[in-house]
Amino acid sequence: PMFVMVERWYKTPWSTTAFRAFLNYSLLQAWFPKEAEIWNQPTWFLSALTFSNLTMPTLVLPRVAELSKAGLRKLFCGLTAVSILQKISYSETSRFHSREIATTKP
Repeated sequence: PMFVMVERWYKTPWSTTAFRAFLNYSLLQAWFPKEAEIWNQPTWFLSALTFSNLTMPTLVLPRVAELSKAGLRKLFCGLTAVSILQKISYSETSRFHSREIATTKP
């Protein structure tokens, strides 16, 4: 109710407000990136968790179970590389922003 009230204060159309309410209360907002964190970040997390809990046993695990030993090694290396790249890109981004802040004069 609070989010609907705020949407009305900002003159958001009822159709948009109703769509956002439906996504929020049905835990589907993580499936729509544009509407992901529009109202409530904890429900976005619950929505993403629900999505992964639905897809893991039905789509992911059967395909992983079919992999050979070499395929599992490749999957492990690929997932490890993606994880490391995310950490490196995050650390480089923070360094870039820190440098920008340090060189900006007040």
